[in-house]
Amino acid sequence: MEQVDSKPWRLICPPKNWQEPVPITEDDLSLLSLLGVRLNLVLTRDDKRKKIYLGNALVSEADHISGLRYPNGWTADVIDNEDADPKYKAIDPQTAAPLIQAFPDAQISKNFQLSEFRPGKHSYALIRISPTLISVLEEIRTRTGRPLSVTSGYRPPEYNREVGGVSNSTHIDGLAADIYCEGLTTDQLYDICDQVIGHRGGVGYYPTQGFIHVDIRGYRARW
Repeated sequence: MEQVDSKPWRLICPPKNWQEPVPITEDDLSLLSLLGVRLNLVLTRDDKRKKIYLGNALVSEADHISGLRYPNGWTADVIDNEDADPKYKAIDPQTAAPLIQAFPDAQISKNFQLSEFRPGKHSYALIRISPTLISVLEEIRTRTGRPLSVTSGYRPPEYNREVGGVSNSTHIDGLAADIYCEGLTTDQLYDICDQVIGHRGGVGYYPTQGFIHVDIRGYRARW
């Protein structure tokens, strides 16, 4: 007879409030992920210990540090859209990832570095990349059990046009990444991404080019 793990998941929100976790069920996980995207929160899963950490992506002065916080705790200063060059203009400033410096490089989660998400042209000094997207990619990485390679991350509007992206691409707002995984077929990676993304965003299937597009637009989309 198959044994069922009855140990509940524990929600730790905010992450520093680890002494008072909230018991949650497996069914609550997808809802928490969706809320994280809608409210611009960072969600980090610890599948081994069945813990979910949920907290603000934008850190306030009350936390004794200001900026944008990534899943591993690294924080970057945010650059106001009004102070930035128009070439970094977002599609939707309300949902787009904040602008930060693209250099120098930084480890933004256990398995990803900031440099992996820079535009192909390194003349762009700023970057948008959502901490929630990085959390999602870490979840996909855990499911595959293999490293993921990012072929495209942030695309400023002009660069997006140059590479043939659609005018309203989620790449422009720092909410998307194109990925592939050595050792997995495109079909296998698509299935994993489809399960992880769920109703949180989009998953695009590109077997000819050998990659999968994932984004956290806040609603389900498949192509």
